[in-house]
Amino acid sequence: MVRIAVVGAGRWGTHWTRIGLEHPEFQLEAVVDPIAASLDRMTERYGSRPHWQDVKLCPSLAEAIAAQPDNQPLEAVIVATPAVDHLETVSFALEQGLHVLVEKPVTMTVADGEKLAAIAQAQQKILCIDHTYLFNGAVAAGKEFIGAGNLQTLRYGYATRTHFAPVRQDVDVLWDLVIHDICIFNHWLDDFPTAVAARGMIWLQPGESDQPAATHDYPMPANGLADQTWLILRYRSGVEITVHLCWSNPDKQRRLVLVGDRGALVFDDLRADQPLTFLGSEWKQGDRNQGQPLFLPEVDEPQSVAIEEVEPLQAVADCFVEAIAMGKIDPRSSAETGVGLVKVLAAASRSLCKGGTWESIT
Repeated sequence: MVRIAVVGAGRWGTHWTRIGLEHPEFQLEAVVDPIAASLDRMTERYGSRPHWQDVKLCPSLAEAIAAQPDNQPLEAVIVATPAVDHLETVSFALEQGLHVLVEKPVTMTVADGEKLAAIAQAQQKILCIDHTYLFNGAVAAGKEFIGAGNLQTLRYGYATRTHFAPVRQDVDVLWDLVIHDICIFNHWLDDFPTAVAARGMIWLQPGESDQPAATHDYPMPANGLADQTWLILRYRSGVEITVHLCWSNPDKQRRLVLVGDRGALVFDDLRADQPLTFLGSEWKQGDRNQGQPLFLPEVDEPQSVAIEEVEPLQAVADCFVEAIAMGKIDPRSSAETGVGLVKVLAAASRSLCKGGTWESIT
C-alpha cells in the first residue's frame, strides 16, 4: 500500500480523492486545501465511505506530512491544484522525499517544468503527469488502429473542443483545453509538432489578466483572455492539425478526426455508445465519356472500432503505483512528455499574442 495525500479539493481533487479511497494499492491519509469549505464539501461527499474518519483534513501539505506517525510517513502525493501553483507545491513535495502525481500541464513555463524534472531526478523520486486521455480506451484503440495501417497515408486532422462553461479566470481557453487534443494527436501520430500558429477572440474577459506575467513563458495579452482560438499544429511528418477551442459555444463538442487516403478515424468523446468509428473511403476515376465527374467518392458505412472499457483515472493511478514500485515511469506520464506539451502551449501563446504568426517549437 502506498500512503498518499491529495492536494487540492476542487473538481479534480474530488475525483482523485475517490480514487484514493477506492484504489487497492492506495491508503489515503490526507486531503489538503487551504479553504475549509472545500474540505467540508469533501466530507459531505465521502463522509460515509469506509475509513474516511481516518483521513486527515489539512490546510497545507506541510501539516499533512507532520501529522503522520514517524513509522507511517507519507510516501506520495497527488497534486490537483491550478497549474500556476505546481512549481511550489511539487518541488516542496519532491524535496520532502515524496513521489508526485500532478495534473496537467505540469507547469506554466518550460523552465519550471525542467526544474521539477531535475529535482525529481536528484531526489530519485517519481514525477508522474496525469495526461488522462492517453489512458482512455478509445485513444489506445485508435493508436493501434492507425498503427495497423488502416488509414494508410495520413493527410491531416482536426478537432473541436467547445462548451458554454466553465470559464477560467487564471488562463485562457488555449491553456485550459488544448492540451488534451495535443496529447492525443502526438500519441496517434507518434510525432511531435515543429511549429504552431494560433488566432483568438475575446468576449468575456477583456483587459489585463490578473495573473502575473512572470508565471508564463509569454506576456499575458493586454487585451484579455481568449474565449476562442483556432490552432494549427504542423508535425515533422508534414501532417497538419487544426483545433477549434471555445468557452462560449452552446454546441458542446469533444471530437477528433484523423484523415488518411483510405478514410477517417473519428473519436467522439460524447458518444458513450460508440466513441471510436472508422469511415472508410476512396476515390474512383469517373468515365468522362459517360459524363461522369473525374473523381467519384466511395464511402463505406461507419464501422465501430472495438475499445477496452477502462476508467482513465484508475489507469493513471495504476501507472503511478507501478512506477513507484519499478522506479521507471510510463512515457505517457513522463516529465519529458509533460515539458514537451508545455513547449507547444508556450509557442501557441506567443503566436496568439502576435496575431497568428508561425512559431517554432524547440
